[in-house]
Amino acid sequence: MTADGKPFFAGTYFAPEPGRGMISFPALLELIHESGTDNTDRLIDQANQLYSS
Repeated sequence: MTADGKPFFAGTYFAPEPGRGMISFPALLELIHESGTDNTDRLIDQANQLYSS
């Protein structure tokens, strides 16, 4: 979630290991961390798109 409480990503289940074309939960957390520190504007844009849908 962004600082103002908007979600920027949604999902229902992420396995501990990658498989069947799905990302693992640890890898997802790493991507979110990297995006949150390097691409904050992109996350905010994505949150705005999800929130307005």
